[in-house]
Amino acid sequence: MGYVGVQLFFSLSGFLITSLLVEEWDRFQDISLGRFYLRRVLRLFPALVVMLLAFVGFRWLAGPRTAVAPALREAGMALFYASNWACVFGPDRPYSLAHT
Repeated sequence: MGYVGVQLFFSLSGFLITSLLVEEWDRFQDISLGRFYLRRVLRLFPALVVMLLAFVGFRWLAGPRTAVAPALREAGMALFYASNWACVFGPDRPYSLAHT
């Protein structure tokens, strides 16, 4: 069942992103990838920061103090969109935030 949800998510995401790019082409006869990524960052970054602050805060309040340093490392990787690279190449693989 999860497979269907993932496929549906990627299909809808591809459709919506393509629609935005087609709309930009119709309006300006040009597609600026810089503007596209800037809009994505401005839309996604605030929610990411709030989630990371909640994650680190929860680890600090509810877990042992030794869990805070790994949580900060994971949050840093997620903040700079490096979690996938850390999963592949890093000795410090993210556990809780691997989905980012």
